[in-house]
Amino acid sequence: MGVRLTPKVSDSAISERLGWAAVTVILGGKAIAELTHLPFWLCGLALTLVELVVSIYGYNMINFLQRVLTYVLTPLFVMITVVALVRGAGTFGADPKAPDYVGSTGGWITFGGWFLSFLVAWAPFASDYSRYLPDSPRVVSRTAWYTGLGNFVTICWLGILGVLLGSSATSSDSITALHQLTGPFAVPALIAIGLSALAQNFLNVYGGAISVQTLKVPVTRTQAVTLICALAYGISLWGHSGTEDKFSVFLNLTAYFIAPFATVLLLDYHLGGRSDPSRIAELYDRGRVLSWGFVAWVGGVGASVPFWQSNLYTGPFASAYPHAGDLSMFVAAAAAAVLYLLTYRLRPLWVRDVPATPEPRPEKAAAVTGS
Repeated sequence: MGVRLTPKVSDSAISERLGWAAVTVILGGKAIAELTHLPFWLCGLALTLVELVVSIYGYNMINFLQRVLTYVLTPLFVMITVVALVRGAGTFGADPKAPDYVGSTGGWITFGGWFLSFLVAWAPFASDYSRYLPDSPRVVSRTAWYTGLGNFVTICWLGILGVLLGSSATSSDSITALHQLTGPFAVPALIAIGLSALAQNFLNVYGGAISVQTLKVPVTRTQAVTLICALAYGISLWGHSGTEDKFSVFLNLTAYFIAPFATVLLLDYHLGGRSDPSRIAELYDRGRVLSWGFVAWVGGVGASVPFWQSNLYTGPFASAYPHAGDLSMFVAAAAAAVLYLLTYRLRPLWVRDVPATPEPRPEKAAAVTGS
């Protein structure tokens, strides 16, 4: 059910899950350090070890803890919202004299691109957690709607809350700012951040490990989980200072690459026939090396480069028209869509003669649910 990971999907999945895992360790580790006054390296390590153990236990453990954390985190974030508003969190007013001010229109365009890119970035990884559900139209529809609305509502809610908190902050560090603004309620607020970091990284680490195995790397899931946790922790040690600037660059690059990627996946599902269950066996055909979808994705990324608006690189269009906002994600998606529509009926670019790999038997797939 859903979008099943292929090697090319997995390649992108690993890098993104690893990046988000590192960012989440930074935020969660900082929250625990702010709460306990212990060094960041120790707090980040403790967080990573918990993620490691849970992700090794796997799917059933993650689902159980996510259900529990839903009932714990929801009231905590409601509390943070109420406290922030009562204690005079800021408004949506902007400072036209700020160095990166792009105007209200450009700001909404940039925010919209980030927002949509974050939402669609989860689409390819949904199959990591939906693959064991009954493959019936009703379950498919309900899963899609619940997942989509759940992401949309929480991103809107916490995104708006973040803007309100940030506009009143006196510190550029998000965790320190949260501590200051929540005052006597700082302890439960920081606990909420630490627990939410765990909730996110259970998915990041487990999903990344599944992607490693999809690439046919000869490792077990336990070994893949351990590798991803170690890399994420190492990156967090490098990135925990100057987090905001580094996170901004990461968020930009993720959006620039994921927008055309998701566009190609969605078009291929709805127009390219990937919704047909009889074609699932093609995903296990090792003879398929390079198809036109990859070209559409690369072309989309390339078309967006002049519009990039990042500390890492600013394109010529963005330099000339900064108040237009960051159009990169929309240009990348549109270019990828055009290229896909022009090429999706063509024969694959590169096919090699190898024995086809049979699709895993249902009993083997079902056995994974206990992992």
